[in-house]
Amino acid sequence: MDPELRSDLDLDAFRLEVRRDLAEAIAAARDDSRRDLVEAMASADARNRDALARAMATLRAEIRAESAQTRRHFDVVAGRLRGDIRLVAAGVVANAESIERLRADVGRDMDERFRVVHLAFTDVRRDIAEIRTRP
Repeated sequence: MDPELRSDLDLDAFRLEVRRDLAEAIAAARDDSRRDLVEAMASADARNRDALARAMATLRAEIRAESAQTRRHFDVVAGRLRGDIRLVAAGVVANAESIERLRADVGRDMDERFRVVHLAFTDVRRDIAEIRTRP
């Protein structure tokens, strides 16, 4: 065989072998990259889950603390309101008693005045009756 032809045949075989090796290397690099990416994502996922769990635990603790503080504040405000409500209730009772006394006083005063008017009308009726009976 012609050495030049032989050289061309070997060169074609070499090119095919290089292309095959390159394709295998690219495929292996692609597989390694995918595997590394999957591992990195899984690791990031785990870190994110851990960070989220810590953040949630911190948030829950803050909510509990705020809830306890709000409860204490509410208890103080409710206690003050109870005292104010008692004062208002005592004032309402005192006003009701005062109004009842005033009503009784006005009733007695009106009864006395109407008794005088009633007596006066009784006298006037009697006088009218006497006048009618006169010849």
